[in-house]
Amino acid sequence: MDLVRILPTTNAAPELARSAVDLAVGHSLPPADADAVKALADELLTETVSRAGDRIVEFRIRSEPRSVRLEVRWTESTTEQYLWAERSIA
Repeated sequence: MDLVRILPTTNAAPELARSAVDLAVGHSLPPADADAVKALADELLTETVSRAGDRIVEFRIRSEPRSVRLEVRWTESTTEQYLWAERSIA
């Protein structure tokens, strides 16, 4: 399953990302794994806010049977920038 959200690069981005993670996988993962994915989203979006500047970013949550992949994309001077992180699920 994929869930995509368009987020502002502001201090609100990590909280909005955590809400999106909750919506995408919060009910299908054990609480400890869901919390770990939310923490990963927080780290990823915090880093993105400092790198992307005043841009809007695309935040994608891709849920696979054994992992959850988080991706952030934005365009900078006609070049697409990309950060990702993945959490394995037992």
